[in-house]
Amino acid sequence: MSKHLVAYLTGPPASGKTSLARGLGEKGIAVFSYSQQLGLHIAAKRASSLTHEQLRERSASVVTREDVDEVDQQLVDFIRSERSTRPVIIDSHAVTREPYGFRVLPFATEHLRNLELDKIIALYASSDVLLQRIARDPGGRQTASIAEVERQTHLQSAVAVSYSAILGCPLYLLDSGHPAEELEASVKALLS
Repeated sequence: MSKHLVAYLTGPPASGKTSLARGLGEKGIAVFSYSQQLGLHIAAKRASSLTHEQLRERSASVVTREDVDEVDQQLVDFIRSERSTRPVIIDSHAVTREPYGFRVLPFATEHLRNLELDKIIALYASSDVLLQRIARDPGGRQTASIAEVERQTHLQSAVAVSYSAILGCPLYLLDSGHPAEELEASVKALLS
């Protein structure tokens, strides 16, 4: 049985992860939206639903390490079922902005290894671009200063570098300030 590539897509808020993943999904790539699955998991577990925006707003107050571990297992199962038929992209980020600063909830090492990632793709953009995007469409994201946006971008990149070093797989840092079509073509080429 052949195995298609599995790529982890990450980046700070408003870097375009979700839009990029959605576009790739429309072109036949299997997409696992971590935040969407986390929201569904929390809704089922607690018998209350949260919108994507509410999940972003409340993050650490509603998402536990146990929730992350359980969704990590769902992700491993998703990859095992999908990668034999098509490439897989995981839309996720480990760093959230909280009222007290930032929280990093990375994959547990065992779960990270079970993902059998082939590539890691980290999006970034200038703080000006990210702040403009957040202002245009807050979507539950908190307002942030330039320093906070830069810090979150650096923290998320550090997590991506750590994952790359642990797994020994390549990391690609892509500027999402480029036109969406160019970015999508670049990522699609990386998945070929």
